Amino acid sequence: MKILVLGGTGFFGRRLVHLLLGDGHDVTIATRGQTPDFFRDAVTRIKVDRTNHDAMMEAFGNCYYDVVYNQICFNPQDAEITEDDFMPEQYSYEI
Repeated sequence: MKILVLGGTGFFGRRLVHLLLGDGHDVTIATRGQTPDFFRDAVTRIKVDRTNHDAMMEAFGNCYYDVVYNQICFNPQDAEITEDDFMPEQYSYEI
């Protein structure tokens, strides 16, 4: 499956990405680019500011993912960015 992990470098995100890669998924992580990760070339990386609607549209407007994990959803407004702004036709599970 093609999977996007928003916030793939934090405590839970790193573990999630590790498990997804172990299961053979095509994983993209989207972060601010401030925290290093050790996934090397096993993931695709997108640097983006989730609070900037235009940046989110530019980064994800033409993308499709089978699953989206939002590891950076801290309030209802963050959830709206995921659901409404750049992937309105896809399913997401906010964790």
